[in-house]
Amino acid sequence: MADQQIPPEELGTGQTVENVSPTDLNVQPYEPPPEDPSGSGAVPPPPMSGLPIRMIIIAGLGLLILVGIVLGIMAFLRGGSGENGGEEIALTYWGLWESKDVMQTVISDYERQHPNVHIVYEQHSPIQYRERLQAAIQRKEGPDIFRFHNTWVPMLTSDLAAVPNSVISTDQASKLFPSGVVQDLTKDDQLVGIPYGIDMLMLYYNVAMFESAGVSPPKTWEEFSTIADQLTIKNEVGQIMTAGAAMGTADNVEHFSDILGLIMFQNGVTFSNLSSPAANQALEFYSLFAMPPNNIWDANQDNSIVAFASGQVAMVFAPSWQVDIIKSINPDLNFATATVPQLAGATPVGWGTYWVEGVSSQSTHKDEAFEFVKYLSEKETMSKLYAEASKLESRSFGEPYARIDLHNQLASSEYLAPIAEQAPYMHSWYMASRTQDNGINDKIISYLKDAVNAVNQGSSSTGAWETALQGIQQVLVEYNVESK
Repeated sequence: MADQQIPPEELGTGQTVENVSPTDLNVQPYEPPPEDPSGSGAVPPPPMSGLPIRMIIIAGLGLLILVGIVLGIMAFLRGGSGENGGEEIALTYWGLWESKDVMQTVISDYERQHPNVHIVYEQHSPIQYRERLQAAIQRKEGPDIFRFHNTWVPMLTSDLAAVPNSVISTDQASKLFPSGVVQDLTKDDQLVGIPYGIDMLMLYYNVAMFESAGVSPPKTWEEFSTIADQLTIKNEVGQIMTAGAAMGTADNVEHFSDILGLIMFQNGVTFSNLSSPAANQALEFYSLFAMPPNNIWDANQDNSIVAFASGQVAMVFAPSWQVDIIKSINPDLNFATATVPQLAGATPVGWGTYWVEGVSSQSTHKDEAFEFVKYLSEKETMSKLYAEASKLESRSFGEPYARIDLHNQLASSEYLAPIAEQAPYMHSWYMASRTQDNGINDKIISYLKDAVNAVNQGSSSTGAWETALQGIQQVLVEYNVESK
């Protein structure tokens, strides 16, 4: 027994470990650990117990949780400042002239840069657009961003949010856009809209007729009158067979109100005082072109754009979008564009009529909406929109650039060079045709049409203008526009 180890299971009944002697258990004597071979005498560290390992695991998990919290806070802050991440934001954008395919090219670029922002673009019909827009905004069901005409500011006063100076101030805008644009879109020292395109009245002329007559586009109204007389062809009874220019009437001259407004501005009319003799003189000058026996146009002619496309008139006035209308009527017509005539020796004046982007006063995401509108006005975005629109079979070009620093590209355009030249002296007022607003423009144009027709029928221009002015003043009061 002394030399044999007894396993616990072989202990007999009544025998316990306590009453077994060490010799019975064959316990080996203690031997110290071997000495360090290096001779340093260092004692090896004891093996690590389970407690420190658990502590390290718990500490690591805590660190990971802390990092997650910090990253979550940073993502929240980025989302609140409009950067990537954060709250998902959907912005509705109502447009008019550009297709969804064209707009989506720049919208997709923006959404890639701002993953939390989604832009929903809707192309609307211009028919009753202004009324539908305002009704939707008043019901708080309208778009966050919408397109409106530059002359609609008085009608949309309560519907337009002011552009924050942190987005674009009026001082910054004056360096980016023509001064006339800044003036049109400024209310209470802040912008209420930002354009990515502009348009202006231009002179369209039939190249073959001009070459045949050996004349160049007129620079002054005196030259215009001379060329129009020279190119007018009448039969033996005085009927116009080929008109020199579409001027002098209202019902069959597209954009007659824009032409009349241009002449008024050039003649020194200040629209804060419409009763000045200069306004009456402008009406008389315009109407003279349709007064026999020396008339170069009359009420028997076709619509001026149709007549020009058909080769029945040598000159018309129109904004740039009529280029594609004319081409669709007669793809073979050889025509060109030029700047509008000016009064000799006077400061030049051009006529602007264009559409801009605004943000609804009812939008719950104004900051994000303005950031997108600002993006549309950036140089690269404008260039891309222009290029994408130009790819369409129905378009000869995109919307003419609003930015001054892109006008050098318009200067080399086949049809848009006059806009680049005239933009520095563009003006505008509530006589803009084809806005279909059923509001300030259309109502004033109705009174102007009555005045032109009255003069055509033999009334004095003074009396016709006085009658028209009474109606115009009522419209201005209706829309809170100051005028004497």
